Amino acid sequence: MHKITKRGPVITLLKCLVVAMRHSPWFNYGLLAKLKSRVYAAYFGIPPGTAIHHGCVITSAHLKNSSEFIVGDAVEFAANTHIDITGSLRIGRDVTVSEGAKIYTHTHPLPGRAERWRDVAPIIGNLVIGDDCWIGASAIILGNVRSIGRGAIIGAGAVVTRDVPEYEVYGGVPATRIGVRAGGTHASC
Repeated sequence: MHKITKRGPVITLLKCLVVAMRHSPWFNYGLLAKLKSRVYAAYFGIPPGTAIHHGCVITSAHLKNSSEFIVGDAVEFAANTHIDITGSLRIGRDVTVSEGAKIYTHTHPLPGRAERWRDVAPIIGNLVIGDDCWIGASAIILGNVRSIGRGAIIGAGAVVTRDVPEYEVYGGVPATRIGVRAGGTHASC
């Protein structure tokens, strides 16, 4: 696992490049996509062998200096994924985050009637995604989730609102248990 470190002039330059590349379509294809992947890897401390495909956005919605972003080996961030690192995010080894998936590490509390929602501070969380997990296409993991257990599978389009135990398969809106990974190589649903 590799931990992000943000110090020095090189990191300042990398941060400027990350901000410039974040939403620019120019950096989604060809050689510029490879450059974006390398800049992300250098800035976020992502290990070699991690795949960062076009349209992947790694960002923080609210400034918080104590957050950490730790990524294990052989992780894949597929096309058009959105990774929120407002809170701390630890991703284990051999994890795939499929196309269009969104992972959030913060949420907003519901304010009372006398309060404006923008005036209420967000709730910053810490999310751990275990080794050998698969987050399906267009799945959403909301900011109140703290753990996706080792070997868990999140089905395509699922909206995860609570922790997922090890080796369980979750799907639907809101996501519920639809199966368990068997001892072999296939899930039973």
